[in-house]
Amino acid sequence: MKAFSVLHQKCKDSCCRGWCIDVDEESKNRLLQLQGDIGEKIRSKLKEEEGNIFFPLEENGDCPFLLKNGLCEMIVSAGEDALCTVCASYPRMKQIYGNYAIYDLNASCEEALRLILAWNGEIIRGREKEIGEDLSPEKEGVLIQLIAFRTAVFEELPFLPKDFNGFFGELYRYFLEGEAVLFPESTNPLKNGRSVEEMLFAWNKPENYNFLNPNRYVSFF
Repeated sequence: MKAFSVLHQKCKDSCCRGWCIDVDEESKNRLLQLQGDIGEKIRSKLKEEEGNIFFPLEENGDCPFLLKNGLCEMIVSAGEDALCTVCASYPRMKQIYGNYAIYDLNASCEEALRLILAWNGEIIRGREKEIGEDLSPEKEGVLIQLIAFRTAVFEELPFLPKDFNGFFGELYRYFLEGEAVLFPESTNPLKNGRSVEEMLFAWNKPENYNFLNPNRYVSFF
């Protein structure tokens, strides 16, 4: 999170291309107050339909504020504080599940993915004041398993191949194995003909699964 910074013109792709830009109400009110040429352009481009506020893409699929040099016209004209929340936060993500908040970088961004591949395996945990819905004991149990599996994957990152094809090929194996354990009703080759009962996760025997060990889930209770 802290190490991330945009590549600007060096980015091989662009998050300002192909995605309609959603604008939150607070950002809309702030953007409409901007003066000068950039303020006029914002007011001419901003659309609101059926309660949705957004900047529609140009005919070529670009955000209307994407300059030919790869920079953002809003930032160039009014500074980074002019950005709406979705642009200012991407590729950073926050997801709230019950009593857990998970912060991630979105792998759709090439620089974020580079940082993920270079991750040292350390998972940073902290307490979050904001909580989501109250979860049933069953949902809480599944959530703990999923977070533990996620932790296991991140701890394996330093040992996975660094080339993209090799990385995703190896990671796919982990996800298949995790799916087979966490969601026994699913169908995938890792089941190898085993019954649902055989695939059910046994909390008292986590050593049966090489991607999960007690230290990876007890800290979530």
